[in-house]
Parts: sequence; C-alpha cells; structure tokens
Amino acid sequence: MSTKPVIYCLSASFGHGHTTAAKNLALGLSKKGVGSRIIHLDPCAEAAPKLTWVMNKLYRFATIYTPFIWKRMYNITEQFHLSHLWFPGIKKIKRNLRSKVIEDLEQGQQVVVISTYPIYAYWLQKVRRKYPEKILVHTLITDSLHINNTWLKAKQDTLLVTDKYTARRINISTTKVDHICVTGFPVSDKFFQLTPLSWQAPIESFDILFFANRNERESLALCEAIFSLDVGVPINLTMVLGENFKKLYKACEAFKKEHPGQVKLKTWSKKVPELMSKHHLVLAKAGGATVHEAIAAQCPMLVCDLVPGQEEGNLELLERIGAGHLANTPMLLRLAIEELLKDDAKAWRLMKQSLINYKAPNALKVILGLIQN
Repeated sequence: MSTKPVIYCLSASFGHGHTTAAKNLALGLSKKGVGSRIIHLDPCAEAAPKLTWVMNKLYRFATIYTPFIWKRMYNITEQFHLSHLWFPGIKKIKRNLRSKVIEDLEQGQQVVVISTYPIYAYWLQKVRRKYPEKILVHTLITDSLHINNTWLKAKQDTLLVTDKYTARRINISTTKVDHICVTGFPVSDKFFQLTPLSWQAPIESFDILFFANRNERESLALCEAIFSLDVGVPINLTMVLGENFKKLYKACEAFKKEHPGQVKLKTWSKKVPELMSKHHLVLAKAGGATVHEAIAAQCPMLVCDLVPGQEEGNLELLERIGAGHLANTPMLLRLAIEELLKDDAKAWRLMKQSLINYKAPNALKVILGLIQN
C-alpha cells in the first residue's frame, strides 16, 4: 500500500472559480506525484447531476438578472449554519462523498481533502471525528477580502486564502479553523512559464481582452465605447464569448465586420494564459479565477461586472494592489482607457509595475509544502 495520501480536490459548478481552482490544483499535484491518487471531484454534479444543473441555472439567473436579491440572500447566509442546510437530493450527495472518503480510510489510506466550496467541510465532520489521525480537511477560499461566514463555521484543519489582505481580515479566534495559510489562487502553471508584456515596451497598438459575460446590448455598448475613443494608437479587441456564445455571436460577428482587422472572436479558449500575457488590458467580470489569472499574467484589469457579495472583495484586491478598478458603464470605460493611455500610457505602466511588485504566491508550491509536512 502506498504511503502517499489520497488527495481529493473538491469543487462545485456554482461559479467558475471553484472548478478552475480545483482542476488546476489536481493537475498540478498529479504532475508532482505527491499523492497515491489525485481525484478532482464535484460531489454535487456526480451524485445529483440534474439537480445540480437546475441549481446552477438558478444561481446564474439570480446573479445576472436579480443581483440585489442575490446580495440579500448572500447576506442572510452569513447567519446560517450549513450543517442545517437541506434541499432535495442532499442526503444522496452527502452519502456519496462520505462513502468515497471512508472507503479509502478503511483501506488504511491517509486522506487529504482540499475543498474549494464551503459546504463540503461541514459534510465531512463525522468522518473527521471517526478517523481523527487519518484525514485532513483544508478549505481553499477562491474569492478575496469579502468572506462569507459560511466558510469559517466548520471545523477544519487549514483555511487557505488567496492573499495576505484576506488573511489579515479573518479573525481566526472566532472561527473553528486551526490555521490560516496564504497560498494564492491555483492558476495554471502556464502563467509561470510565459513572459508578460513589458511595462517599458512602446505601445504601437493597445490590445484589450474582453470576456463578454453581459447581454448583447450591454456587451456591444462597451465595445462601441472602446472604439469611440481617439487615444493616438489603434485599439484591438479580442472577445471571448464563453457561455454566452449562442446569445452574442451573431451580433458580435456583425460588430467585427464594422471594424475589420481590429476585432477577434473566440468562443471558448484553452489559451487564457497566453491571451492574458500578450494583451495590455483585461476587461471582465470580477470572478475569483479571472482576477487572479490577470494578476498572474501581470495584466491590468478593468471590472465591467461583478456578483454582489463575494466578488466585491476581488475588486477590492485589484484596487489595493493598484492593478485595476471598476468600469462598468460605457462612460466609465471610456474615461478609464483614456486615463490609462495618457502621457505615453503612464497610468497603465504604473499598474504593470504594481503587478510586478505584488508577487502573488504560487499556490501549487505552497499547498504542496502543506501536504508534505
């Protein structure tokens, strides 16, 4: 029997950041050979796929179309203990997760759980009490600074956070967490292999990478604002449509024809590290994954949208670093880009220098050390 632990990287499909972090972590740990088995698992999707699909659709609808209602719900959960959470199918999901972990423990394996979603630490409480010497449960918070209390109320070994500012804001004495560790966000290792644009390079064209998550009217209004500018250099726009591909493609294709040679359209892209590293600016929603990928690529970011509650802290992190700010209307976006490019792009160069100075932790290296100790 292997002396290496079985490692579970748990995610949930309610938000891109949870899945991205868990996948990148599982892939990185597999390459390092640190575990006897590395398992990336979404317990909800595996045990109750139809229910998870419905709940994910409801989550996306609430955050996009009724953000103020979502923020109220988010704030209410601060007072809620997730061990009391109930919804149809929850017993099946709990049982499926626990049975997998217990099977490994009963075979004499050491188990390490790294969860990127808060609920799983609650569901593993009984397992931790039964096998206190054989299982470690760590929870990785994928957003920054504005941390919902639901992450903090479950008994767990280590709380993993993305940055020092978040660590300082959490009062560990009021939690059931043994330790807090600043790990950074588990971005793809490609970010550490690429050379970002130099802050000193002359700007012959200003290249913007736009992750279009808003509806057709709002997305095109932002695009029109960009091309209404007269900033002394040509502007090129790469649009990644993602999940909005079917809704946006026809209108974006027409917009592309209006600006020949200046607009590129992509549906999905597996080359986000390469795209961010060679663009001057990211325009996107303030999701945990996107914000930390922009930081890793040393690419300044303007936030055109954010989910109230958890993503407000990601915006605050960008502002603290000096790497970006909010520009969620056409007017604010025009003003922001004009400011960035004034005086030979002085403000943009300062943002690049701030990102270089920040030096975000390499999450894989930090978590690898945590597992091996």
